Amino acid sequence: MSLKEIRKSTKYTKLQNILENAQQKLNLEQDLKEAFALHASLRVRQMYGKNKYNPKLIMKCVAQVQSNRSRITTLVAKASVHLSYVEEASKAFRIFLYTEYSEDMKKYKTKEQKDAIFQRIVGSVSDFISEGNAFIKHMEYLIKDLDQSSHSLRHMIDILKILQGAKGTNIV
Repeated sequence: MSLKEIRKSTKYTKLQNILENAQQKLNLEQDLKEAFALHASLRVRQMYGKNKYNPKLIMKCVAQVQSNRSRITTLVAKASVHLSYVEEASKAFRIFLYTEYSEDMKKYKTKEQKDAIFQRIVGSVSDFISEGNAFIKHMEYLIKDLDQSSHSLRHMIDILKILQGAKGTNIV
């Protein structure tokens, strides 16, 4: 088993084509920057002092939080689809490698040794999968924060309703 021989195989070529396709369709760095920009521009950050009682600002915040959450969820969904294609292709290639080159693989006794040779052959695929998983994890943190913001805004709306209903109250 030589690396040149494996890399000339149609299975390896197919794996590389799937990886290249996913890399072309995804720009994880750009999508991450977009998500952080959306998160940094939240109007809810302006809600302090008298602004926290401003119904128009609250409504704008609610709409923005929902819009940003939707966009970030779309980015996650797109990344998840392409990442799953690459992961499935990687698993299929691993099976091919271990079955097609089973005699050669016998010299690698432990799972760690077999994983190491697999990583050596398909390092770029593993790197892409790791980057994709890290991207999704970052996005999940942002989505969770947006959900918490939405929940807090809902409480603010409830408080405004109570204050509006009380006699003799003026909301600034």
